[in-house]
Amino acid sequence: MRAFHRMDTLLADPSSLDELQGLGRSVAFKSWANPEIMGCTMVAAVVRPEAIFVANAGDSRAVLCRRGKAIDMSEDHKPNSPAELSRILRAGGTVVQQHVGNHVHYRINGNLNLSRSIGDLLYKQNPSMSAEEQVITCHPDVRCFSRQADDEFMILACDGVWDVLSSQEAVDFVRMRLGSFSDLAFRLQEGRLRLSTILEEMLDACISPDLAQTMGIGGDNMTALLVVFTDGGRQANWLESTSVLPTQSWMCPYR
Repeated sequence: MRAFHRMDTLLADPSSLDELQGLGRSVAFKSWANPEIMGCTMVAAVVRPEAIFVANAGDSRAVLCRRGKAIDMSEDHKPNSPAELSRILRAGGTVVQQHVGNHVHYRINGNLNLSRSIGDLLYKQNPSMSAEEQVITCHPDVRCFSRQADDEFMILACDGVWDVLSSQEAVDFVRMRLGSFSDLAFRLQEGRLRLSTILEEMLDACISPDLAQTMGIGGDNMTALLVVFTDGGRQANWLESTSVLPTQSWMCPYR
């Protein structure tokens, strides 16, 4: 939890900003990166033998696959959720409803469509309030999940993915491509199966074929991480690799 707040402290300190910007690979990025008006979400997980701890600030999401069922391990922080809206209004912010085609977006002060982030320091300027009470806060929710024998894998991804796929759709997509669990660890070790290939295919399926047609959905940043628990999930109904379905249409591979 302190690491989330520490990042905001570093971004607000000019003496630390050069060091943080130096981590970027692109010279062009360094020239216009400004933590006052830019930010990012963050979701992190610590996997222990007995439990998984997840910390989240923003609308990135961690999802656990347990015997084929998607379990949300984090809550998307959106401006229209009751707890977030209450904090935003108390801190002097507003939430504007925006209709884009069939989609409804809720934006803080008509701009950001999330309510927690690292950076975005212009939204964290109320001197009478703590960091946790600001219009936008970096304060994460932290959850703990007990490990079970039928925990199969975990997906961590940003909102560009979740704008297109539901948690269950993402789990189904990955699960069918992992193949038989009986030799999964061996295939991963031998390089016959690469988790990055599965994620690349999933992200390709999420990319909009026409941003004008999809009203921008499928054109946001997309980052995903896949963690497979090869020491569990030995259920008899694990799908074989031969059952993998082709990607059939945009917005959901199975529609």
